[in-house]
Amino acid sequence: MLSKEEEQRLLQRAEHARHWLDNYAPSQVKFKVQAKLPSLSLKEEQLRFLRSIGEKLSDLSWTPDDIHNAIYQTATQENIAVKTAFTTLYQIILGQMHGPRAGFFLSNLDKQFVQQRIAEAIK
Repeated sequence: MLSKEEEQRLLQRAEHARHWLDNYAPSQVKFKVQAKLPSLSLKEEQLRFLRSIGEKLSDLSWTPDDIHNAIYQTATQENIAVKTAFTTLYQIILGQMHGPRAGFFLSNLDKQFVQQRIAEAIK
């Protein structure tokens, strides 16, 4: 449990971080999980990757390393550029071409949300 002083310090740091993001952060470090699937036109190779990774997620331990490795291995298996695999995931979740380290980022999202978003994208 945090002391009152620690809690105040934490709230102040969070406010400073928000201020930096709003006023100084470059666009490449800003991202927001999209509430709905962004409007996209995915190529067949991207859809193939999503189908394959979607199947693997249900049995996957939801840890950063396992997620990262699954993305990398699936891209290799599906003969798709690793960069394209990661970009595809950023597109369907963030609506942009880049984002934070995918394994760590996805592990902080609800696994079911990620599975549903992938299923939506491949329909």
